[in-house]
This record gives sequence, C-alpha cells and structure tokens, in this order.
Amino acid sequence: MLPYGETPPFVQRLATLPGLAATAMRFTILTAARTGEVIGATWQEIDEKAKVWTVPAERMKAGREHRVPLSPATLAVLASLRTPDTEPSDFVFPGSGNAGHMSNMAMTAVLRRMKRSDLTVHGFRSIFRDRAAETNPAPR
Repeated sequence: MLPYGETPPFVQRLATLPGLAATAMRFTILTAARTGEVIGATWQEIDEKAKVWTVPAERMKAGREHRVPLSPATLAVLASLRTPDTEPSDFVFPGSGNAGHMSNMAMTAVLRRMKRSDLTVHGFRSIFRDRAAETNPAPR
C-alpha cells in the first residue's frame, strides 16, 4: 500500500498521464469510491451546483444511496470531461464503442503502465479509511 504522504505526488503524476482511465483513477482516489461505482457513474448522478455525487442504492454494495461530496479538485476533473453534447444518461467514464461504461480493468492497466504492480485501485480506499481514522475521532 502507498503511504499516505506519497499519495498527493502520485495523484499529481496521474494528472500528467493521457487517457480517460488515468482521469477515472484520479476521480476514484479523490472520492474514495469503489471502481464499480466510478465506472458506472452517469452525469445525472452528479450535481455540480450542490457539489455532490449521489450514487443510487442499486449500485452500492450496501444497497443504500450514497452521497459523495465533490471537492474543487474533483469538480475540475468532471469539468474536463463534460462536453457540450453530454447527456444526463451518459456515463461519466464511457467505454469504447458501444460497450457502455469503461472496463473495470482500465484503471488497473494504468497502474501497470506506471510500473506500480505493488498498488491496487481499491487500495486507495484503504489509504483514505486509514488516514481518516488517524485524524478523526468519529467512529468508522
């Protein structure tokens, strides 16, 4: 697992990489979301004015709607993806052709290209959870 202190430079490096999968990985890290939640995200779930992403219950592991606050950095990622012809039903991270959303292996491929086989996409959720537990007295 990547030490917390190395996460910001890692995210900065991701920002320099081309491709939608690298952008999706940045979004995943910034929101501490699961891969499936991110690749299944649609524009209708995103409320940029309220700065919140509402993941519907049917796409959540716990089966409950989940509201994710969107930081300025996360909103900037989204702004870089939105085009004038974006429809609310469109996937935020579309797949190629008619495949629907991005593959669940696309972000793992980014890690491989970065020669970081020591990391997993899901491991960034653990980094977030551990850091939150260290700095916040609220129960998990």
